[in-house]
Amino acid sequence: MSSLRDPKYVLALSSIVTLIFIVQYFVPHPSLSYITLQLGNWGIIFSAYALVYGLLSQSKRNIDLITRSQGRDLYSLWILIVSVVTFALGVFNLEQPQYNWIFNYVYTSLGATLFSFSFLYTASAAVRVLRARNVPSTLFMIAAVLTVLGDAPTFRSFAPWLFDLRSWVTGEASRGPYVAFNMSLGIGMVLIGLRSILGLERGWTGDRRIVGEE
Repeated sequence: MSSLRDPKYVLALSSIVTLIFIVQYFVPHPSLSYITLQLGNWGIIFSAYALVYGLLSQSKRNIDLITRSQGRDLYSLWILIVSVVTFALGVFNLEQPQYNWIFNYVYTSLGATLFSFSFLYTASAAVRVLRARNVPSTLFMIAAVLTVLGDAPTFRSFAPWLFDLRSWVTGEASRGPYVAFNMSLGIGMVLIGLRSILGLERGWTGDRRIVGEE
């Protein structure tokens, strides 16, 4: 079984699957469509097994923490109880009132709370980033301030020209850099895909060695 852990088998399998999807995208054929459909279904199955493995791994980790703290680690104890109860309710029937109650009144409220935190963190990061350290950062700061002022109804009410200026900044002034960024992103995705197909990109397999230095 140790030979199956060799990254070259994973790389070969991923390369074959990727090539099948690429060929089916550019040369659609009923047989290839059926193969890609089945591969997608197997991907969902593997993802489900991975989620179960993650639950077991997390539960084992929390049990170890609880045992080492002699039951005083209430955070790990609470995570263990909630994860097991939620998993048990979801396995039997997703339409159970208890499961729906957990989703509607626990996960939804926690999701809204985390979203509000992310807004505060984003605003804090923006304040730290928008500093006039050099010419490019100064231009970036000016564009960001004009965009914020143009979007704020309070400022637009007595200075309507702010909205027109904001539209120009986010439109004509930024369209060129935005297109260039999208092009570089697309080229980068193509290159990383080719490197993965050819076996040159191995970081995602856990192998940190650079090809050519082996």
